[in-house]
Amino acid sequence: MRHLTAKGASPGMEEIIQRSINHNPILTALAYRPIRCSLYEAPLPKPLTLNHNRMPQSLVKNNIHLVFSTRARENNLRIEDYPYLRAYLIGLLSEEHCYLQELGGTENHIHILLALNKTLSISEIVRKIKSNTSRWLHQRYNKPFSWQEDYGAFSVSQSKIDVVRKYIQNQIEHHRKKGFKDEFREFLKAYDIEWDEKYVWD
Repeated sequence: MRHLTAKGASPGMEEIIQRSINHNPILTALAYRPIRCSLYEAPLPKPLTLNHNRMPQSLVKNNIHLVFSTRARENNLRIEDYPYLRAYLIGLLSEEHCYLQELGGTENHIHILLALNKTLSISEIVRKIKSNTSRWLHQRYNKPFSWQEDYGAFSVSQSKIDVVRKYIQNQIEHHRKKGFKDEFREFLKAYDIEWDEKYVWD
């Protein structure tokens, strides 16, 4: 009978192994096979193969409605410039992998509906929008231009996108009857946000 042995084992250990084989039917059967059991001769495991066609993904859709005014709510925006501002924002946001869904407003405030890149915070994209558009408008108007320091940001469910788009598109008509402050307060109430009048307006 071919013995099943552990390569490199001491003579006493070989005897113990052999006794175990003789009293174990399974090991006895294996002993008749031409196998040598060695920790050092065991085959290495096959390398892990990754399926690159099925990589994990984080799928996110953040629809954000941004609202903010000009500094001190001065009428410094020209309505006829909104198409050019839209084109500028499309390019600006695409650089950050964001998508402009709608743009509108009046002479003293702006509404922006966008799909936010999952790697960006709201404050980051607002900072980029304000800094770049204020510089662009300064060059276009050939005079200083600035936005209010703060802003409003409201999440929008996908089922309400068309409703919000129409609302933004109708800003001129909407504000024939209501000022910016009243409109902004309505947003805060609708989203159950507490505020202090002393700090909302700059």
